[in-house]
Amino acid sequence: MIYDILIAGGGPAGLAFARALNGARLRIALIERQPADLLASPPVDGREIALTHRSVATLTRLGAWAQLRREDVSPLRKAQVLNGASSFPLAFDTAGTGEDRLGQLVPNHRIRQSLFRAVNDQSGLELITGLGVASVGTDRASARVTLTDGRVLDARLLVGADSRFSVIREQLGIAAEVNRLGRSMMVCRVAHEGDHQGIATEWFDHGQTIAMLPLRDRQSSAVLTLTSGEVERLAALSGTPLSVTHAEELFAVEAGGGILLGLVTGWLAYRAMRSIDEYNVEVMISLAVVMGGYALASALHVSGPVAMAVAGLIIGNHGVAHAMSDTTRDYLLKFWALIDDVLNAVLFLLIGLEVVTIPADSRLILLGMAAIPLVLAARSVAVVSPLLAIRPFLSLGRLAPVTLIWGGLRGGISVALALGLPEGPARSFALAATYIVVLFSVIVQGGTVERVIRWRSDRA
Repeated sequence: MIYDILIAGGGPAGLAFARALNGARLRIALIERQPADLLASPPVDGREIALTHRSVATLTRLGAWAQLRREDVSPLRKAQVLNGASSFPLAFDTAGTGEDRLGQLVPNHRIRQSLFRAVNDQSGLELITGLGVASVGTDRASARVTLTDGRVLDARLLVGADSRFSVIREQLGIAAEVNRLGRSMMVCRVAHEGDHQGIATEWFDHGQTIAMLPLRDRQSSAVLTLTSGEVERLAALSGTPLSVTHAEELFAVEAGGGILLGLVTGWLAYRAMRSIDEYNVEVMISLAVVMGGYALASALHVSGPVAMAVAGLIIGNHGVAHAMSDTTRDYLLKFWALIDDVLNAVLFLLIGLEVVTIPADSRLILLGMAAIPLVLAARSVAVVSPLLAIRPFLSLGRLAPVTLIWGGLRGGISVALALGLPEGPARSFALAATYIVVLFSVIVQGGTVERVIRWRSDRA
């Protein structure tokens, strides 16, 4: 059988092309491997398609827009794009256009359904469903397609609309560059109390991308792009909703597992050190505990810092006292003191480099200044509460509160924790506030702590 046009692929592109030929008095066949019932009622694939005004006009002209339900269409009024740690978006709006929206968001499966309804019973169009293309051949006059059931179809024009991994293109030897980046997308709908105001937000970073697409009824479509391995790990997580009990269980596993791992690695290192008296080997054992133990903690999904802290307590106390000679103890303590100094130097070098990435915004300075009294207030509560609790049994004197509050300096650890935050719009705010609090702590508190204690002592 000879057709004027054969279209391989019953997705939005193939269906729209077939519908656009309505009334052209051509004999057309559309081949789609999915059965007709799936074309009539496609499964939800989670994708939301942003349609411009021109795309909406095209679907209206094809008779597909009228097939959509009102609840399937969500207005896209504005869009903003964020890059890395910057809090300043690249914004897109309708200023100067006379429109109240940039376009519309419509679920992909609804677009496919509406286009199928539009082409259904179209004159001159034959839908061949449930069959795929087995082979393709062409000559100067026509194209020949063999279906998976053995039927052979000829046409003057063959259109390959069978996805970006087109079988038609491959069999005809049409060159295409395919870049497999090893990344996958995870999509889901989320409900929220706040109003998104029809604004789409997309955030780009090295290694990950997040998009929030505004839908009706205070819902959004969340699109997360990560490495394929990370997406597979997230997809394998339990569907149990997060609750306080669930959070406590996760914390118990993370912290408890870290404590248990630290006890095991610390005890093994202690036994190994006790059995030998070679300072160079014992220093290497302590280094192996840190490097190997932390890597093992990450593989077991337990807390590496907690595990290493526990192991360090065992080696640094019981191990130093009972498992080492004087020579080993001297080498070990000096080695880790040197490591501590080197890492502190590197940390403050990174701090200086990271300051450059913080946007020069006066609002960030005000935020940091406002954080100073909050940090001091939190420190006061954390210090005074336990002092009052132990006062009937143990009194540390009148200088204890002011010494512990004003002398509670924040430096490298605070900034290191802030630098360890994942990339996101809020990271620059947290970094700026942390830097300013640390500067106040080091310069003001560190420079006046002696005078403050002397002043409190004179008043006592």
